Amino acid sequence: MIKEKDVITLLVPYPTKESALASNSHMYICEIANEGDAALIKCETFKIKFLAHPPVRSFVKEYPSIERNPFVNPTLIDCDKDFHVTGVYIPEKLLAKRRRNICDPLFSKVVEMLDDNGHESEELNPRELMVLNAAL
Repeated sequence: MIKEKDVITLLVPYPTKESALASNSHMYICEIANEGDAALIKCETFKIKFLAHPPVRSFVKEYPSIERNPFVNPTLIDCDKDFHVTGVYIPEKLLAKRRRNICDPLFSKVVEMLDDNGHESEELNPRELMVLNAAL
């Protein structure tokens, strides 16, 4: 079973099952991980265009470091919203391969940014999530 701070790779039906998040897998940090209930924070590879037009208001930019995270590229952690899913068991086979989780200081920083900026919570449709991700 996944745990808080774990990093998983998923396709997410947001805002619809035809969107970019549904067609390209992204990494997600598990903010909350209980059996059948999870809150996920999106991570994506940082791109130069983000300097001129950041895709989100509030974010943490993290560089690859096996001591801190499983990322292989500079990564933007989206602190504007998290995704909630209920009634879905997320197996460990979806964990990041280099390292299963992020370090405590990074997790604390991300949670603090979420709390400070009044983030949105988006409820995911569990059926659509399971259709997109055969491992669920």
